[in-house]
Amino acid sequence: MKTKALITTGLLLLSFDSFSQEQELNLKELEIPTSPAFILLDKAPTTIESPNTGKAFIVSAINAVSEADGIPKNYAVELTPFWFFKNPNMTAYKYFGYNPETKKQTIWKDISKASFSVAFVSEQDSINNVNLSNVAVGGRTRILSTWNKKDIADYNLVNDSLISFLESRDERMSQEIPDSLAWSNREEYNKRVAEFLERDAYDPILLKLKDDLNHILNRRPLFAIDAAIAYNHVFLDNSFDNNRFGRFGAWLTTSYSQVLDKNNGNQMYLNFYALGRYLRDGTTVENEQYIRQNYFDLGGKIEYEYKKIAVAYEYIYRLNKVENTFRSAGILKYKLMDQLAITCSFGKNFGAENNLVAFLGLNWGLNFGSEQVKLK
Repeated sequence: MKTKALITTGLLLLSFDSFSQEQELNLKELEIPTSPAFILLDKAPTTIESPNTGKAFIVSAINAVSEADGIPKNYAVELTPFWFFKNPNMTAYKYFGYNPETKKQTIWKDISKASFSVAFVSEQDSINNVNLSNVAVGGRTRILSTWNKKDIADYNLVNDSLISFLESRDERMSQEIPDSLAWSNREEYNKRVAEFLERDAYDPILLKLKDDLNHILNRRPLFAIDAAIAYNHVFLDNSFDNNRFGRFGAWLTTSYSQVLDKNNGNQMYLNFYALGRYLRDGTTVENEQYIRQNYFDLGGKIEYEYKKIAVAYEYIYRLNKVENTFRSAGILKYKLMDQLAITCSFGKNFGAENNLVAFLGLNWGLNFGSEQVKLK
């Protein structure tokens, strides 16, 4: 029976592409984070983020509530190139970051899933009172992450159950559709296989196992370190030739996530974040001129997360030679659906003037890429 099933599987892989597709898991619930290019300019609802792997393509619109009569003026796009290429060797285990043979975690698994972003922010020049067009580019990646033992145990359990289901399905298909038909009438064989797989694709057991595996793959790691870098250039009065340096930044974010509902599917977390950031800033005005300064930001964030909603408070202290200042804000984030998230914040921003934090951000995650992993 085992040999027979293997022969059938081999025939299907050669003659019917949908079978191979059935052995893949479409990833859901991927992150829709705020662009690092926005964060660099202090125009984001939140400064401290440590997201899991993001969607292939993300569009963001952020508005300061007091500006533009509620119409967003600030936009960004973010790409994760990894998802725009076929990854035939990317199994669910590799994506999760665990080797079942050695029983060891792959803590560097997410470095290749770096994202890159471009942001456009409009504001008024404080010296000449002309329009400023800020263009910022940025990138980020997760340097390392680790899972707790329960996450690994849960993954192994669901993955083994899913593989067992697929193997039993192959046997059922072999019994229902004779192997000899593949040789005598290939067209009829492919037709019957297509009907079988289409009918079996909606099996409630299969759907639940795939949903369970997706949920585990998108849990918060126990500990993670993320790195980001961004650069901003400013164009005055819509003129390409009239431009200057804006800001450069590089930062590290560490996160620790404590599960609060270990017996209820890991849907409730208390997340702790720490931020260290270097900024080379060219936006400060002194004697009617822009000067360049070095800033160092140190801060933290505490976040309560339950399913699709997260409530957080962040505090960042900024040090420089002229004066020290801080940002203090409360943040509310709600994921309306798998492709759309809304984030709002209120508090005090850096500096002594125009320092109100009152942002509303919408992030759309579009499924333009191959956000799939192999099941083995």
